[in-house]
Amino acid sequence: MRILGNILIALAGLLYLVPLQLMLSDAGRRRGDGGAVWGSIFVLTPLWLLLTAALLVAAGRGGFDWLPVKRGSQYALVLVSGIALLVVTFFSFMSKAEHISQLPWVVRLFTSWAVVLFPLVTMAFLAFALNPSLGPGLKPPTLGLPFVAVAGFSLLACGGMLIEAMIHAQQQQQARVEEAVEADNQRDRDIMARVQSLQAANDLPELLGFTNRFEKPEIRQAAIAKVEADPQLIARLAETLQSGWAEKGLVYLDACEVSAEDRKILAAPVRTAIETLTAEAKDSVERTHTFYAEQFDWNTRIILSVADKFEGEGLDYGPAIREFRRALDSERTRDVRLNARQTLDRWLAKHPQ
Repeated sequence: MRILGNILIALAGLLYLVPLQLMLSDAGRRRGDGGAVWGSIFVLTPLWLLLTAALLVAAGRGGFDWLPVKRGSQYALVLVSGIALLVVTFFSFMSKAEHISQLPWVVRLFTSWAVVLFPLVTMAFLAFALNPSLGPGLKPPTLGLPFVAVAGFSLLACGGMLIEAMIHAQQQQQARVEEAVEADNQRDRDIMARVQSLQAANDLPELLGFTNRFEKPEIRQAAIAKVEADPQLIARLAETLQSGWAEKGLVYLDACEVSAEDRKILAAPVRTAIETLTAEAKDSVERTHTFYAEQFDWNTRIILSVADKFEGEGLDYGPAIREFRRALDSERTRDVRLNARQTLDRWLAKHPQ
């Protein structure tokens, strides 16, 4: 095992003396070069694999028995320390190839010297640990303290990097939340500005859309105020329900109340609006390539809501709603589980012919 350990040290020393030194001398002249990252990985990874294997050999020969831990824990500490030393020396090397601001704060303490010193300390410790005759007067604790120091610093640095990474992730998440909130607020400001610019006489369908029950309260109230300030609202609303903007009219009637007298005036236009949405549903079924469960939920909800509100006004909306239900059935939607079908079936079951 001692021979194997010495071979591992020799191979690691070869990597340290030739490719690593060439890379270190060249790194300062090629800042920002992405090749430095891969070069350091291809040199430092085998270097520390060899040294970690040699450390395991040393542990197996009792080189760490002076530590107050059992042999199994010694192996675990060696493995973790090897990983930590690899990480720290990698960032130490990168301080020569990249601007210091690109590195984690904690490893800036090591800058470019750790990549030179830490492998040397480790190899020196291994040489004495595997070959006691090289330093007969050196006691194990004294011999191992320099390596324990660099390994301990590396472990602390890796712990610091983990903490820094978690803090950075939290900051990024907070920034994304703030960005989303600001985007939502900006949307509200834009919509409010749009509502303020509209006039019921010329832009009634668009204003009606902003009165829906799921809009932000301040936007909704502003839109309702503009709509209901129009002295010809009911006449214009009846026209909207019988036009290509039928959905907007139903949105308003779903979200807002009208008087019994106005309901009588709007009862027939509401049926026309349902027929318009039925035609749109048929067209959508024919044109849509990909269906999803929630498709048609919105129109179904507002149709049934308004039909319930206008029940008792002398018109039976059942036939129109049955036609809307049939529009959702076709060869193309046969294998699709549309929520709207179930909703309509429940409503129709309560309103038999």
